[in-house]
Amino acid sequence: FKKMLLANSHIAAHTDLSYPSNWFDLGWKHGGCVVALKMKNEAFNDRVLLELFIDVLLQRCRECRVPITKGVSYGFITTRVSATAMADDMPSYLRFSIGEEDSLLMERLTNIIVSTLSDYLEQLSFAPEAVFIDEHSTQELVF
Repeated sequence: FKKMLLANSHIAAHTDLSYPSNWFDLGWKHGGCVVALKMKNEAFNDRVLLELFIDVLLQRCRECRVPITKGVSYGFITTRVSATAMADDMPSYLRFSIGEEDSLLMERLTNIIVSTLSDYLEQLSFAPEAVFIDEHSTQELVF
C-alpha cells in the first residue's frame, strides 16, 4: 500500500507517510496494518478538508464497487480511513487501517486512493482559499 502511494511522484512530494517499513529489522513479527498520511502543507491537514477528501474517496469507491469504510474501529476485515489527531491541539492526518482484501482488490483500492489524493492535492494547490472552509460551511471541494 505505502509503496503504491509513494510511486506517485506528486503524492510522494507533498505527503509524509508513516509506517514501520523496517519492522523486520526491529525483530517484530509484522509491521501492523496502519498507515498514517500527513500533508506537508500543514493547512491541507485541516480536519474539515480531510473529511471532504474522505467523502469523495468513499463516493469514488462506491462507484467502482470497491469496499472501504470510514472510521477507526479495530478488528474489521475491510480497509478503513479516518481523519484523526493524536490530541485536540495536534494537526489532523489521514489514518488508513488496511483490511484483508486480496491483492487485486487492494490494487484497485490503492489506485482509487492515489487518484483521489492526487486530485485533492491539486485542487488545494490551485484553490488555496478552500483551506479556509470552516465546519459550518456548505461549500464543497470539487475534484
